[in-house]
Amino acid sequence: MSKEQLDEFHYHEMVDRLYFISTMISEMIEQHPVYEEHSDLRDLVDDAQSKLVDAYQLASGIAYKKFRKE
Repeated sequence: MSKEQLDEFHYHEMVDRLYFISTMISEMIEQHPVYEEHSDLRDLVDDAQSKLVDAYQLASGIAYKKFRKE
């Protein structure tokens, strides 16, 4: 798919998927007792979660700038 074929829905979909995965990590991994028990594992999961949040913010900003109605 070329850049010209990307529309507003594609960006919305990306933001939604990043949110969904981030929420799954929060609800399914960060609540798990193994996560609580091992700081080295917790650190890796937290880093991954942080990067997903950063990607969500970036994708949201790109979509806003690209499709905002002036």
